[in-house]
Amino acid sequence: MIHDAKKLDNYDEVLKNDRHQIDQISSRMNLSINQIKLFLNPYEREHIELEKKFEEYEEHSIHNHNVEDIKKNYELSNECILLSGKILKKEWDRVSKNIFVKLWRKISEGEI
Repeated sequence: MIHDAKKLDNYDEVLKNDRHQIDQISSRMNLSINQIKLFLNPYEREHIELEKKFEEYEEHSIHNHNVEDIKKNYELSNECILLSGKILKKEWDRVSKNIFVKLWRKISEGEI
């Protein structure tokens, strides 16, 4: 079982004991990253920044044979989550505003 590496003092022990599981998680994470990249807009600053973070994550997971790479990927995954949340919030605001405008038009035109 993968341990919360941040709570452990001995990263080397985690790496030695959980190597197979780390490789499996890394492989699934890379697949997820590639799926997310398909939805990114290459012209928006936050999307570009997220893609760079993903590339850095992928670079460390290729090497992922030492404690420093695992620590770095742990930090990068948290940064990716925070940045993804900002992107999703911005997109939600945009979409929900559009829905509200359409609904308001229908109400003002007497369709509802």
